[in-house]
Amino acid sequence: TVTIKDSMGKRDVKYAVLLIIWFIATIYASTKGIRFVMLMIPAFSIAFGVTAGISYNWITRWMKKDLKIPKIISGTVIIVLFMLLLISPAKNSYAAVKGNFPLINDAWWDALTKIKTESAPNAIINSWWDFGHHFKYIADRAVTFDGATQNYPHAHWIGRVLSTDNEDEAIGILRMLDCGSNLAFETLDKEIADTHKSVDILYKIIVLDKDKARNVLKEYIDDPDTVLQYTHCNPPEDYFITSDDMIGKSGVWAHFGNWNFKRADIWMNLKNLPRDEAVAKMIEKYNYTEEKAESLYLEVQALNGESEANSWISPWPGYASGLNSCDVSSNIVKCGNGLFVNMNNSN
Repeated sequence: TVTIKDSMGKRDVKYAVLLIIWFIATIYASTKGIRFVMLMIPAFSIAFGVTAGISYNWITRWMKKDLKIPKIISGTVIIVLFMLLLISPAKNSYAAVKGNFPLINDAWWDALTKIKTESAPNAIINSWWDFGHHFKYIADRAVTFDGATQNYPHAHWIGRVLSTDNEDEAIGILRMLDCGSNLAFETLDKEIADTHKSVDILYKIIVLDKDKARNVLKEYIDDPDTVLQYTHCNPPEDYFITSDDMIGKSGVWAHFGNWNFKRADIWMNLKNLPRDEAVAKMIEKYNYTEEKAESLYLEVQALNGESEANSWISPWPGYASGLNSCDVSSNIVKCGNGLFVNMNNSN
């Protein structure tokens, strides 16, 4: 504990209280994002240093008083022992640092600098959130979202762009994001007041031209142009960036991109209703058959907590990446990434 004695021998605990509050606040922050654990380093360093200093003074005084060992000898021994204890952590830290590599290299810098010098000032960079802050700093252009907005709805839209096999849909989403970020959904949902329905309508209209999209919107809202200004504007210049590291993160962006809003609604709002009432609502809201509605109701009842519900609402898919070795046996090719080829059946 970091305490200081005053001239009267009383303990001043304000520094100890400050460090305790620091630790508690950091532990709480880490539940929202593991990166906040790093904020504990300064407090831990101060507490560790004070503890080491107090321990050194106490041990050297004890050895001098009871064992009659001069302080210079006992102090030297303690320091040597302490340094020996640091050898293993130091080696591990060195190995960890040696295996790290910078997130931004010359290729990133050159590409983003080229965007900065050759793009319009209002150009927008679309990508997954990881490098958002780097994009803003180096390219000096707006981004869809970054580390400060990773929990915003943009995660669904960009995840959908990355996971869809429909090019028109991907282009429609990017145009919508460039025209107004998430304002199209927010504006539409003020009228619809039903998340899954609002999202479904947006997916219908973003692949259509403006006139056809207007006709669709007329079925749901009085003034379609309030939404169309955010879905079918003349968008600013757009740069869509992907990198090979995103393949390893596919489970995350595909999870959000393939989010099933109907299942999410069932989990949040219908799972605690009586069976007959929940089934009736699913038939009414989603046009499900009674058989499908009952099946989903039983599935949601079997879920054990938020983690299982998260996977039930949307999977965490993965994609093969990188080079892998392959073995050939009896014209059967088996590769480390799961690829399997039967050469006997090839034409």
